Amino acid sequence: MAVAFSWRSTSYWHRSIHLIGPGVSTLLTNLQVFFTATLSYLLFKQGVTRLFVLSVPVAMFGLYLITGADFGTLSGDEARGIWMGLLSALFYSGYILSLHQTMKSSSLDGMSSMLVVSLASIALLAVTGPLNGASFVIPDLQTLWALLGVGILSTTLGWTLISSSMRAVPVTTAGLILLLQPTLAFIWEVLLFAKPVELMETVGVILILVAIYRGSYSKPRD
Repeated sequence: MAVAFSWRSTSYWHRSIHLIGPGVSTLLTNLQVFFTATLSYLLFKQGVTRLFVLSVPVAMFGLYLITGADFGTLSGDEARGIWMGLLSALFYSGYILSLHQTMKSSSLDGMSSMLVVSLASIALLAVTGPLNGASFVIPDLQTLWALLGVGILSTTLGWTLISSSMRAVPVTTAGLILLLQPTLAFIWEVLLFAKPVELMETVGVILILVAIYRGSYSKPRD
């Protein structure tokens, strides 16, 4: 189950990146904290605090601002990119909940869990990739190095550290540190790819970051 959620989340996230860029798409994906808490409440009866509930409209208002304060004026690609980012957040939350339940019911450590997820994902992509016209052929050396960087650093090392550290650090600290992902993704897009940023969009990004942090901070512990 975790593998299916991970695959769908990553698929929608990559499509969102292609349509609206890595900064905003990563920010939208990290709205998973609200889906995670909602699903935890509905499925496992885990309570949410008033602070969390208040964070939701703040995040939605931030989303409203980064879409130019008028969703109807967005181009088709931009609108699809935002919906893809939100779907990525939804499936991301499913992945986190599935992984959490698996870790609780098994003796696997963080690295072993990531190995199982990675191998199962490879098998799933081997089946679905050709059906969607995708290919495993690596066109050039630059693409190979990029794939190795993503696979070794971001996926293997990054997620192993995340899954392992969740058991050792306070949830407030984890929530704050993980905010570096959408924050830096947005900053790198501005600095490296010359993304134009308007004042309203900047305010929207800040509001969403604050809401995500407060939502993470206020999630009840298991």
